[in-house]
Order: sequence, then C-alpha cells, then structure tokens
Amino acid sequence: MSQKTINEIIAMFQRLDRNWIEHSDDFAYEIKTSIVRQIARQGHIDTTAMIRSVNYHREAFTSQSVKYRIDTSDNAVRDVFYDGFVEFPRKNWPGAFFYQRGIENANIQQIADDIIDRSFMV
Repeated sequence: MSQKTINEIIAMFQRLDRNWIEHSDDFAYEIKTSIVRQIARQGHIDTTAMIRSVNYHREAFTSQSVKYRIDTSDNAVRDVFYDGFVEFPRKNWPGAFFYQRGIENANIQQIADDIIDRSFMV
C-alpha cells in the first residue's frame, strides 16, 4: 500500500471524527422530531402546546460521548410538564406511548449512515 493511500485512509478517519462531533446534535434532533410526529398522530392531548414544549438539550460533551436530555423544560407557561413517565411506567397512560414510539421510530441509522458516507467519500 502506498504512502498516499495510507494518508488518504487516515484523512477519511479524521473526517469521520470531525463529522461525528459536528453532526452529533442531529441524533437528538431526530429523536425530538420523531416524538413530535407521534404527538401529532396521537392528538389526544393539547397537541400544539406539547409540540412547542418538546426540546433537546446538550448536557455533556466529552471526547468519548455526548449526553442529551429531551424534555419539556423550555415550556415557559408550564402547561406541559415531564413527570418521569419514561422511567416510571404507567398502566393505561397514553402519554408515555408517544414518547416511546417516537424514540423507537427515530431514524438514527440513517443519520449515522449519512455521517459515515460524508466522511468516506473519495
């Protein structure tokens, strides 16, 4: 393998590292958006207030990981609140359903594929 090829491979992995950091918010945004889509589909609550209130926040960023919190803490009027329904299951409570389904249906794989494709284009 030539030195040029080795340098090109190294450059691709460096791009992957940069792109992963640069686009890390895309994962949290996708989950938030997927939750919002589920809220709109359910329609059994004050859909508009709930959609406006859901947001993501970057809590920590280290060389090893990024930690996000997705909740309704930006809700200034407090007409929508987070009461731990993801961590603490409720029987027959429809609110947990749209959060669960939103997380399950988020297209995380596509975001990762796009970042990798962008990084390894020759």
